[in-house]
Formats: sequence, C-alpha cells, structure tokens
Amino acid sequence: MKIKIFTISILLIMIIVSIVYSNSLYNHRLKYLNIDNVINDSLTMISKDSIINYLKTFNLLKDSTKIYKIELNKIEESLDKIKYVKKSNVHFGINSKLKIEIDERDPVIEINYLDKYLDDEGRLVPKSSFSEIKVIKFFGKIDSLKYYKLANLGSTIMKDDFYKDHFNYIFSDHQNYSLSRKNMPIQLS
Repeated sequence: MKIKIFTISILLIMIIVSIVYSNSLYNHRLKYLNIDNVINDSLTMISKDSIINYLKTFNLLKDSTKIYKIELNKIEESLDKIKYVKKSNVHFGINSKLKIEIDERDPVIEINYLDKYLDDEGRLVPKSSFSEIKVIKFFGKIDSLKYYKLANLGSTIMKDDFYKDHFNYIFSDHQNYSLSRKNMPIQLS
C-alpha cells in the first residue's frame, strides 16, 4: 500500500514538473505577425495590412513577439476602438497560431452633409478610403437622436432586393423623409 502511494505521488510530481517546464519553454517561443493572422476574408472598410500596422504602431505586437508578452485583452480593446470595427476576437488557435477576427460595422446609409456612413445600429462610421461601399444616400439634415430610426429604414432597404434596386436616395426636411425612386419621390412621415 505504501509503495502504491509513493509511486502515485512520484508520478504526480513528475507530471507537475513537466507541465511547469513545458509551459516555461512554450512562453518563451516567438510568434510572428503577418496578414495571415487576420482570418477574415470579407473585410470591406479596413484592410488586413492596416490592422497589422495599427497593432505595431501602438506597440501591442511586433513582427516577432514572445508569447508571454502578448496581451490578448489589450489587443481586443484596442481593436474595438477603431471606428470601423464592431467587435474583435483575438485568440491562439490550434498549434498556438495567433488569430485575429474582426467583425466590421455594417454601413447602410451615407449621410452626405457629414461625409460619413450610418451603420445598422445607428452609429456614425467614417468613410473608408479602402473601398467605396454601395449604400443608400441621405440628403438633408437629421438630428442625432433620429440616427437609429434612419438606420432601421436603411437596414430595411438594404436587406430587401426589391427596395435596394428601386430606392436610391433618402431626403429629409427635418420633419419628413422622402425616398427617391428613379426621379419619383415618395414621402414618408
């Protein structure tokens, strides 16, 4: 009985020592950063290169960084501050590859006088120099408290193929909205 307890305790000690040792070796390995770390292929407003450059500029990552120096939460918080990004997820995948997932904002309306987009949640998003996005254009002034309602209207139009093909512009005179359909305005209240 004493021999079994002694053998089991020796095995447990060996397992714990090997885990600590392998963990210390693993933490000192280098991770290399390149555009393959950004796993989204459907980015429209921001490029993979600009994400990598952003992380390097703010010294969150370098071309090669030791694993124990990579702070995943800090990277996510910093990426979430980019106006084009709705949400980010940074994690280590299989074989310890650093993966960066970006969920972009979905612009539905271009507000002409602000030279910005309005996304599906009613938030202002700067225009992207990376690409031109096809959205409904809005002309006129609008109170910022009504952004959400306008975003709902834009989302409804953009999600419906018929509406998207027939309505090109939205006009406002501070009280009413008008949709433009091939030079035929339709007034909404």
